[in-house]
Amino acid sequence: PAVAEFMDDLSIKAAEKYLGRPLPHSAEAGAFVLFSLEGESIEELENAMIRLDELSRGLGAPEVLAAFDEGQQDRLWESRRILGKAMKTEGGEVGKADVVVPKGEIPLLVRKIKDISAEFSIDIACFGHAGDGNVHVNVLRRGLGQEEWEKTIEAVMAKIMEAVAALGGRPSGEHGIGCLKTREMATFVGERAVELMRGVKKVFDPKGILNPGKVI
Repeated sequence: PAVAEFMDDLSIKAAEKYLGRPLPHSAEAGAFVLFSLEGESIEELENAMIRLDELSRGLGAPEVLAAFDEGQQDRLWESRRILGKAMKTEGGEVGKADVVVPKGEIPLLVRKIKDISAEFSIDIACFGHAGDGNVHVNVLRRGLGQEEWEKTIEAVMAKIMEAVAALGGRPSGEHGIGCLKTREMATFVGERAVELMRGVKKVFDPKGILNPGKVI
C-alpha cells in the first residue's frame, strides 16, 4: 500500500461525533485501518485489492470496504484527517505522546495503552501511521480538575513510555525530542549515549549559546 493509517475505537467515535455522521461498521469495529493503493493499471489495482481483502479477513477483519471514486475516498480519509480537532473537541485539554514502535508491535502497544487507560480510569485514544509504526497517543482530560489532571497525566505518560521502551520503540515518533521529551531520552538510549552527544555538542558550542536548554 502507498498509505496505511489506523484509528482505534475511541478515535472512530470521536470522528463520528465531530463529523456528525456515522462511519461504516463503526458499531462492531475495534479499529479502522485505512489503505491507499496505487498501480499502473486497473488490473494491478484489482489484484492488490483482492490480496488485501484476503489478508485482512484472514487476520480477523469483520469487513473490508473498497472506495472506488474520489467522493467515497474523501469521506473515509476525512475521518482520519480531522482526528486532531476531534480529540480537542471531545476531551478539552489533551495530553499527547507521539511515539514509534516496530510496525508489528502496534497492536500490542495499543492493548497496553488500553490497560493503562483502565488502570487510571481515563480515556486514551490511539491513531497514526500503521505503515511506519508512528502512534499518536491522546490522553483526554475531560472533566478532571487541574491538580488531578497534572498528577494523572504525569503518571500516565510515564507508563506509556515504559510500554514503548519495552517494545523496542522510541519516544520521539516523527517529531523529534524537542523540549518535551528530554527526560525520556536517557531511558531509551542510555546515559552514556546522552553524555557522548553532549560531548560532541560541546566541541562545536563550548559556551552553550546554540539552542540552549534542549537535550544536549
